[in-house]
Amino acid sequence: MGQEAPSAFQQKAIGEKVGNCTSIQRVEIVDIGVFEGEAA
Repeated sequence: MGQEAPSAFQQKAIGEKVGNCTSIQRVEIVDIGVFEGEAA
């Protein structure tokens, strides 16, 4: 348990970090597209 729990927790944390990064990038891309649309 002591060795399995940390590894699973690390994998989950890494997955969450990756998910957050992709989500932020997607939001930025959407915001840029909206700003460009409004500017145009």
